[in-house]
Amino acid sequence: MTTEQRALIQKAVDDLRAAQDLVRTGSNGFAVARAYHAMLCGAEALLLHDGLRFTTHAEVIPAFSREWVKTGRMPAEYYRYLIEAGDSQSMGIHVTVPSAIAEEALQHATKFLAHVWSLLGKQLAA
Repeated sequence: MTTEQRALIQKAVDDLRAAQDLVRTGSNGFAVARAYHAMLCGAEALLLHDGLRFTTHAEVIPAFSREWVKTGRMPAEYYRYLIEAGDSQSMGIHVTVPSAIAEEALQHATKFLAHVWSLLGKQLAA
């Protein structure tokens, strides 16, 4: 794992911790935003494995789908988690996000990052 990938994973972990704190305080919209960002960092770390770098989240999402999901290297459910969190984040700008949605986004982000970590760990061993 490169230094850049490690930095992205650390950002993701920090985002997950922040999301947990935000869920506890009822700041659900912000919690979803942090969970979404955590998954984006994980997706970026995977794309870096292939030497792919992007400057915007709008570039990361389709590249993640194309390079990792459609190739079967990442289960499609994780792409769905990313898209749903992004949709919920957008929704949170305009309306109150229910706690159930924030908690689900946090669970999905945790699962997403655990899978990213396992993939990067296997690549280190190879």
